Amino acid sequence: MFRRIKRFFSEMQQRRRYADRIAPNTIGRLAAELRGLTELAVRTGPRHAVPYERIQRIQAEMDQLLDLVGRPEFNRLSVQRRLELHDSLLQSRELLIESVQTTPAPTDRLQ
Repeated sequence: MFRRIKRFFSEMQQRRRYADRIAPNTIGRLAAELRGLTELAVRTGPRHAVPYERIQRIQAEMDQLLDLVGRPEFNRLSVQRRLELHDSLLQSRELLIESVQTTPAPTDRLQ
């Protein structure tokens, strides 16, 4: 019984400490940003250089995540899971930005 009480208070302490990182609107904003970056990657990269299957999968996952963030079930996720999700989204964003920056130009001519 004391173990449950201790776990409850440690969970509450973690929720306060990481409140800004695990908030549904923060995670939703990151998911929307990733969705926008994938659209940018499709528009700017040449057809042969952009892995469309991967981008479509990312877009579908971000749509699902945006749907999940709006539901009450999201608030039931543990702090640790939401922190992992937040960190994963940040890492994915950095990788996607890097891949968009390294994508070759669609033409050889200078604009």
